[in-house]
Amino acid sequence: MPWTANDAKRHTKHADTPHLRRLWARVANNALKEYGNDEQAIRTADAAVNNAKTKKQKSTKIIRDLQDVADRF
Repeated sequence: MPWTANDAKRHTKHADTPHLRRLWARVANNALKEYGNDEQAIRTADAAVNNAKTKKQKSTKIIRDLQDVADRF
């Protein structure tokens, strides 16, 4: 049974935006096709969401730091 974005809430607390929930569902469904295993598909989707969230946090910090530097000039 294919997963939906709403299923992400039950599997990871990191899928806290609509974009991350859709990402989770897309990755979980693709991983299920590839691996044929629900548990592996869920772990793969969780990892994808965690990676996406970490990258966004790093990007946000860099932008904030650059804005702080620019405000000094």
